[in-house]
Amino acid sequence: MRVSASDLDSSVGYGVRPGPVGVTDGEARSVNAIKGSSWRRLVIGGVLLLAGILVPGIHAAPVLTSITIDGNMSDWSSVLANPSQVSLDGPAGTNPDLDAPIQSTGRDLSAFAWTYDSSYFYMYVRRVGSSKNRQEFWFYLDLNGDQLMQSGEKVFHVSWWGKNRKTVSEIHNYVAVAGAGDPLVGGGGMADGYTMPGSITLVSSIETLYGGTSSGMEMESRVSWSTLGVPAPMPFYFHVSTSNGANIPTQIDDNLGGPGGTIGSTFTPGVMFTPDRSTTVTSGGQVVVAHVLTNTGSGTDTFELTDADVGDFSPSLIDYFNDLDGDQVLDVGEPALTDTDGDGVVDSGPLAASSTINLLVRVTVPGGLGDGDTSTTTLTATSNLTPGTTDNVDITLLVATPQVTLVKSVNLATAAPGDALTYTLDFVSNGTTTAYNVAIVDSVPPECQFETGTAMGTGTLIEFSHDGGTTFDAVDNAPVTHVRWTVAAPLAPGDTGSVSYQARVQ
Repeated sequence: MRVSASDLDSSVGYGVRPGPVGVTDGEARSVNAIKGSSWRRLVIGGVLLLAGILVPGIHAAPVLTSITIDGNMSDWSSVLANPSQVSLDGPAGTNPDLDAPIQSTGRDLSAFAWTYDSSYFYMYVRRVGSSKNRQEFWFYLDLNGDQLMQSGEKVFHVSWWGKNRKTVSEIHNYVAVAGAGDPLVGGGGMADGYTMPGSITLVSSIETLYGGTSSGMEMESRVSWSTLGVPAPMPFYFHVSTSNGANIPTQIDDNLGGPGGTIGSTFTPGVMFTPDRSTTVTSGGQVVVAHVLTNTGSGTDTFELTDADVGDFSPSLIDYFNDLDGDQVLDVGEPALTDTDGDGVVDSGPLAASSTINLLVRVTVPGGLGDGDTSTTTLTATSNLTPGTTDNVDITLLVATPQVTLVKSVNLATAAPGDALTYTLDFVSNGTTTAYNVAIVDSVPPECQFETGTAMGTGTLIEFSHDGGTTFDAVDNAPVTHVRWTVAAPLAPGDTGSVSYQARVQ
């Protein structure tokens, strides 16, 4: 800036960038904290089923227990009370049945549940009405966890006679239509209303048990991990169907998947998003804050990233980046996150179980904000496996304005030709945030000549102009028209300093 010796108070010209990402770590949020629930009571064959309507924030840990296959459903009670292990299909479910109408009540699914131990994977089926004759139930098991049924993956089949409770089980190989495998869900991500397109080939019979209830309404079955050819236990995706015969897929009648009709899964989803952050930002500026997103579930998952804000203003833009080196700094070449699953929402991309992604969130705020304005943006990470599984972090922003005040003084009130004048410029940072790259520029009075070697300023880079302030260099030979001091260190609120030089009156 240009000041004259007669100026006692003056503003200062300086370049400012947003303050550093000074952050305060909030407490890590608990994983899958229960934020609310809605329950309804449903009695199935004498077993009280607490049919939970999944809402954001809820995902109960699975109930894992051994089941005796004898048609007595009492040992399913704890499993049936867990909404994350129970899939409901209309009309008893909370959603309409997308396969309706079903040609036979004996093949109209009402509920499905699962559990396992170190030896077996157990399945529970409830149907609408009962049927005395033989009915077919098919369990498509995506054991490699890619949400596709490839040729050779297992289909567990149970023939159920309602009249005598007999259940006969077989294992089949799936024959896919698509070369890469057939998806377990159709349009909109729904298993309900979607028939698997592939056919099957019989591998072997397994066992004959009596897993049906005397009412013909409920059936239980099991398949050993050794029969499936995978370690115990192995989380996987599934799709459940019924048919009026073994001509698959043309005779399929009803379908379901996981809770809400989406893909069925025995994976335990989980997410931890940490920490909360708070920092300052300049009006119209940007800040970059660091967070850690961890897949705490038992299988690969993708997490959708959404935001909502409250306060005096809303950010004008939020961008997500992968902090590849984990240094909490947005480096050149670190990639922006994109929508990897094509649903229109930026996401983490697939994260393996127990893996972590270091996120950098760049927040841009609008201009015209007032000093002291605040806003809190809540970022939410939502599991693709179970949309009710979420965690979130808060970014609290305080608008703070850097300001530096300059006071210029001269040692003599009057001076005659030949007198040396000492000009002193005292400065103070009195804004609400740190000022960076502060540059103080003073013009040498035209009636004076700068005295070589007299410019002083501790902690500053001193430069000189010889062309009226257009360019600067480190040489102070005459003629010197301006002196510039660039303060090396950031100026926090309350910091002070002083610079000076001498000029002789001509």
